[in-house]
Amino acid sequence: MTVTGLGVAVGGTGVGVAVGCGAAWPAAGVSTLSAGVREPVGALMGVGRRLKEVNPKTKVIAIVPHPGEMIDGLRSLDEGFIPPILDVKLLDGRMVVDSKDSFLATRELTQKEGIFAGISSGAVMHGVMKIARKMESGNIVALLADNGWKYLSTGLWTKDISQLENEIDRKVWW
Repeated sequence: MTVTGLGVAVGGTGVGVAVGCGAAWPAAGVSTLSAGVREPVGALMGVGRRLKEVNPKTKVIAIVPHPGEMIDGLRSLDEGFIPPILDVKLLDGRMVVDSKDSFLATRELTQKEGIFAGISSGAVMHGVMKIARKMESGNIVALLADNGWKYLSTGLWTKDISQLENEIDRKVWW
């Protein structure tokens, strides 16, 4: 599966992003919204709520790490991280992503799309690509909440993936 087009909407709040997306997608229908469960998780909740108002069939999928995984910015719900703003009734599902897949997707975002994203954004894109492979048609909105600047010294884009695999469990990635 390859990304055939990217839509970008910028807004300071979840509603601002949703309104930006609204101009581009509701006519065609947003099938799925995916974002990482982060602190804060307001964008996922605000955009998800707004898109469901426009299209109740929109699926809101939370991207989370495996318990014990160190994906900077993402938190595992299984480890008791439930931010007060998180409305689990709004979620239609969650997808668990591991560190290696997050790293690979982060590199792919930079190399193939020119998007200088961080590791949690890589996790979201890995989840989105898995969702896309299961869909016959539709539109997916992915909220990418971090950039790559704080990872420059980690070798994320320059080291061989086998080197990174050896470091994944021993290093805090932020």
